[in-house]
Amino acid sequence: MEAEPGPDESGRIRSGKLAGKTLSAAIAILAVPVLVEQLANATVGFVDQALAGRLPGGVRMSALDAIGVASYVDWFISLSMATVGVGGAAIIARAIGAGDRTLAHETLRQSVILSVLWGCVVGLALWLAAPWLALFSGLSSEATRHCVDYIRVQAWGMPLVALMQISMMCLHGAGETVRPFLVMLVVNVVNVLASWLLSGVEIAGIENPSGLNLQVVGIALGTVVGKGVGAALILVIMRRGVKDLRLEGSLLQIRRDLAMRIGRIGLPSFAEGMGMWLGNFAALGVVGLIAH
Repeated sequence: MEAEPGPDESGRIRSGKLAGKTLSAAIAILAVPVLVEQLANATVGFVDQALAGRLPGGVRMSALDAIGVASYVDWFISLSMATVGVGGAAIIARAIGAGDRTLAHETLRQSVILSVLWGCVVGLALWLAAPWLALFSGLSSEATRHCVDYIRVQAWGMPLVALMQISMMCLHGAGETVRPFLVMLVVNVVNVLASWLLSGVEIAGIENPSGLNLQVVGIALGTVVGKGVGAALILVIMRRGVKDLRLEGSLLQIRRDLAMRIGRIGLPSFAEGMGMWLGNFAALGVVGLIAH
């Protein structure tokens, strides 16, 4: 006999992997790893800034300005991923709650396919818009060059970034929060090492052993490498499966009805976030005009 839905008389969850836990404990178990995961994701940008601050004096200030503007691009990337991620996570959560694992598996598959396609679209948009974003921000000519280089390197890796971020959101929809958090820890370690080696900077007096001196391009490449490793790890996790969810079937077949459903749910979230982003970016442009 299956357990009845909802908490029992003592307020504890009746079934599932959180069975026996109080509601407050269950919320903490699910939410804390997501919070730390988001902090780890933000740390990637912080590391890029820190490495830029250790570039040679003639490059340092323009590199910091460039990566500071590019951080707004990182925010835009996160918002754009919500178009697919929020929709996929919502449908997966509902499907698992209703006991429809077939729909949950299929939604995950469609979300993965859409993530790569959407990543290509966002990457192309960033590649084309990079010079305009730098110009609007009022950067110097040298900072503009660094900013365009940084954004365009990230644009090449956008399909991998989209795969990682959207897949993590889908796993959250299935109640799996620990493994995405662990993946983000790996991403941070790889990002620090790769960006350091490729940029050529010294850290704490430790001479860079790579012999490379790609500076801002190296920092951006390291970020892409880190997130590429994250995408590979999350793909392996999904193929192996977590409780109630697994990536199955071909990744080449799109179901138009389910893809449209994912988009309809995710678009309002994207539009809401974009309103805030546009306001903040407009303020950045005003500051750029005042500075000049």
